[in-house]
Amino acid sequence: MNNNETYSAAEIAQKNSDLPTAISKYESLLKGKNWHHPAAQNLFDLYLQTGDPASAFKLATRAAELFPIEAAYQNQLGLSLFAMEQFDEAEKAFERTLALHPDLTAPAVNIAVIQSKQNSLGKALKSLRAILSNNPNDYLALQNCGVVLSKLGQSEEAEIYLATALKQEPESFECVQNRIGLINYVEKYSSAYFYEQAMAFWRIKNRSAASIEPYRHVRLESQGESKPLRIGFVSADFKNHPVGRLLEPVLKAHDKKKIHTTLYSNLALEDEFTRTIRSVCDVWCEIVFQSDAEAAQTIYDDKVDILVDLSGHTAGNRLGVFQYKPAPVQMTWLGFVATTGLKEIDYIITDQHVLPVENEPYFSETPLRLENSLLCYQPSANENQSNPLRIPTYSGVTFGCFNRVEKLNKKLILMWSQVLASVSGSRLMIKHAHLSDKDIASWVTDLLIDGGIDAERITLRGASSYQEHLATYDEIDITLDTYPYAGTMTTLESLWMGVPVVSLFGDTWASRVGKSVLTTVGLPDLIAGSEQDYIDKAVALSRDADARAMLRRSMRTRMESSPLLDVIQFTRELEQTYLAAWEAWKT
Repeated sequence: MNNNETYSAAEIAQKNSDLPTAISKYESLLKGKNWHHPAAQNLFDLYLQTGDPASAFKLATRAAELFPIEAAYQNQLGLSLFAMEQFDEAEKAFERTLALHPDLTAPAVNIAVIQSKQNSLGKALKSLRAILSNNPNDYLALQNCGVVLSKLGQSEEAEIYLATALKQEPESFECVQNRIGLINYVEKYSSAYFYEQAMAFWRIKNRSAASIEPYRHVRLESQGESKPLRIGFVSADFKNHPVGRLLEPVLKAHDKKKIHTTLYSNLALEDEFTRTIRSVCDVWCEIVFQSDAEAAQTIYDDKVDILVDLSGHTAGNRLGVFQYKPAPVQMTWLGFVATTGLKEIDYIITDQHVLPVENEPYFSETPLRLENSLLCYQPSANENQSNPLRIPTYSGVTFGCFNRVEKLNKKLILMWSQVLASVSGSRLMIKHAHLSDKDIASWVTDLLIDGGIDAERITLRGASSYQEHLATYDEIDITLDTYPYAGTMTTLESLWMGVPVVSLFGDTWASRVGKSVLTTVGLPDLIAGSEQDYIDKAVALSRDADARAMLRRSMRTRMESSPLLDVIQFTRELEQTYLAAWEAWKT
């Protein structure tokens, strides 16, 4: 077979999704001193597609050495380094690409994406707007500008950019998924609208992808009766992240005689907490460099009974793996605040507060409601003790919000402004790691001032150690929850540190998490059903120093005696939920 025949055969194999054959044939065209530019391009793309950035980097390095003035190969170096999360080196490669070909926009966009990933959001936004000033219809720049703006809390402007990007590329499921993530931050969108967009995502994705043949599973009555139920969890957040921190105590509490756990990690870079969570599961399996098909085969071969998605449509998700149905029963839990829209996921683990019965039609999954809350919280052993007798360094009331910056919005700020206007001498502290970026801090300050809050009443805090972060709650009297995307870990931490949280709930799951937490710990009076109610509750609590002091003194005891911290009971209920779903599948 000559080179042309080999290349044609490789293309046919690639088109038919026979990727191993395609890779092998492309590789054969590049052995020794041979070089075949189209084969090299296709092989590079396949390496990245199948989760092998190391091979992609090796190929790009060889190409760059052979053709040092070819911008395309410098760009490939950047892409492979980016995939391996070696961001500094990736940025240098993209800069070399631009030096060779200044008119290219993709490398410039990639540099902005790196800036965004390194939390330099202000710098990233400036970079992207500079690109768009010369190329106003550049799809990648438009999409990423929308993503960065959403992280800055500028949801309405972000939506404009994403909508414009979709006009350029109507079949971009990546752009649709980015917009899905944005919807939770925009009040005007309901659960019904989110459901429509989630279903649209899969229609677009399935049109642009090869057809998938789901695995078949045989129902044997003996399955699950004489052996532990095999549960697999899929996530990129097995690290110091709310998902990892909420999952770890549950894994530790599982009855090993009944439940066998495997964590399928899509995490490229581990941290100290990753080692902790690895130590409490039965099996750890990395799928980060596997394609969806390969990861599905791994899970199928492991004979997993129930596969649990912990990401939904968030970054690093592997929902494509679930399309193959590698486990007989599939669920989603913990990592997302809406439906996945994926028909191959059978159930969603939830509670009555975040997913009321009237919202069931807007979920493709069947709800499995836990009795109290879908969350279970266990503070780490070395977390600070709250100071019930703290002596304030500030004479007035300090309101605080430690949620992500992207959860801020103009309407929320107007509510906060009314609260502060009603409480003489009060101030507002906002703390988040992104506020260490001067551009972001400046934007947040302007947002607050435009909303009617005087600059002298604003305190911003940036990144700190976790211990310092928790200690900052000693400076806070009342936490004001965000809306329409409420806090989760921030609400739990605030309560644990003795600081009451006022939360407003609406139609969506994202807006009802605070309601779930506060109801479960027995603080329903802090749950607001309207904007005015939210303002009134915050103002009333600010004027009742005795009530705040009582809450600070009693909050730890209240939480420890609530279902929210009863890890054993929560885990047993979760196990029963798994078993019931398994029995339903068998019959």
